[in-house]
This record gives sequence, structure tokens and C-alpha cells, in this order.
Amino acid sequence: MNLFASTSAQLFKRHKPRCEYKYQIVASQIPLIKQAIAPYCQVDPFVAGAGRYTITSLYLDTPRRDLYWATENQRHSRMKLRIRTYGEQCQGPVFLEIKRRFGDAQSKSRVQVPRDEWRMAVEPGRLQEARSWGLDAKKWSVVEDFSAQVGGWGLEPVCCVRYDRDPYVGVLNPDVRITFDQAIRTVASHDYHLHAEDRDYLPVDYPFAFDAPEPRLVLEVKFNMRYPIWLIDLVRDFNLKREAFAKYCRSVDRLEGDQLRHRTDERASRWEP
Repeated sequence: MNLFASTSAQLFKRHKPRCEYKYQIVASQIPLIKQAIAPYCQVDPFVAGAGRYTITSLYLDTPRRDLYWATENQRHSRMKLRIRTYGEQCQGPVFLEIKRRFGDAQSKSRVQVPRDEWRMAVEPGRLQEARSWGLDAKKWSVVEDFSAQVGGWGLEPVCCVRYDRDPYVGVLNPDVRITFDQAIRTVASHDYHLHAEDRDYLPVDYPFAFDAPEPRLVLEVKFNMRYPIWLIDLVRDFNLKREAFAKYCRSVDRLEGDQLRHRTDERASRWEP
């Protein structure tokens, strides 16, 4: 039974579908690619002068890891549920996100919820308490959808995934987003907690995870179903190849591998800046 496909038609009517292409690059390519996209993109205005920000997402899954395997097996219809925040100390706003994918197209529903009360949407029997948030009908429908997925499929916290992102947006077409994601790291989470202590995270972007001789970064290109012509030139000039890299799945692999490894080095393999 495919638990992700049943509502795809309705969701595509409600949310504008987008495409997301991922490419693996090395650190030395970053300044060259940024120079190449400069005529078409600018640093995301939301990051102000920082130019980079930290994302922390708590991912949910079934006890059998159905969402993990749907991605690993590249199922045509699949989804991810996560609670996302920003900042090195998880001090930013908190969002509930459902990311549904249908082949190359995806639809993401997302709503900002109160920092100190977001657990109302995921803990059994507490959804009606969230009515006090005073959300409009559209935003409340996302909260209800998120809560229904959590309860209906018995989702539970699995891990927090963290990385540092350099975001760019199109100048003439702001629907185009290009992001450079690096220092991908993870920590196991068995409760609804956004883990802020960076020292507890384990590296995910080590060479073996990319099947490569050196660490890679993830270059993501997001657009509204029509691939910009200038991006075709970028891909050709830098010989970029689309390669899937699911941060959640690689994080699960990292944590499971770490559980099996007998450590005597006091976690010396942690990512370090």
C-alpha cells in the first residue's frame, strides 16, 4: 500500500508544485559557481549581511522507517515530515513542514507555529489546544494535516539534521532558489526536542557518504517546473550531474553505523569547522 499517493491530486491543486535538483560539488567550486550565477541571482535578502545560516530539522518516521525506505527506493510518491528551526542555538522561528514528492515535482506545505507550543500539534490529544494560536483557515489546515499524518501513521522522532546554508534567489525570477548546503551533521532524537548543542552532532558529509574520495557539498536548485536556460549553461560549464542525496536518509545511515561501531576514541570523528 502506498501511503503517500492518495491525496496527490488534491494537493497539487492547493499548492504550487516545484522541482528540486541536487548536485554534489567540492568546496573549491563554490566561489566559481557563485561568480557564474551572480548576473542572475542575489544573496537571499532574509539572511541580511550574514550570507549563511544554520538549519536544524527534527525528522519524523514510522517505527519501520517507511518514509526512509520510500526515499531510498525512489518511490514515485513519497513524503517527509519535519519540524524546522534556524540559528546555531535553534533560536529562530519554528515551522511544521510536510514535503510531498511526485516524481520530479514536489509540494511543500509549511506553517510557522509558536516556539514554546509547537508540540501541541504532534503530541496525542493536544491538537485542540493549538486553536489558541489564532491561525487563519489556510494555516490551520497545514497544522491539521501535519497532526493527522503524525497520528495516522504513528510517526515518531528519529533524528535532528543540521547543516549550514548559503542561499541565493533569482533576480528576475524570485521563484528560482540556489542553495549551497555544507557541514551536514546529525544527532539521534527520541523525543520532540530541537537539539541545539552542536558538539553532540556527528558528521554526515564524510567522503564515504558521497561515494567519493573527498567530502562534498550539496548544491540544490529549486524552480517552478520550468528550468531556466542560464542554469543549463551552468550545469554544462561545471559538468554537474544530478545525484540524489537525502540528508535524512544519510543521517539515519550515519547513526545506525555509529551504533554498531565500538568506540574508543571519544568520538574523535565528529565534524569540526
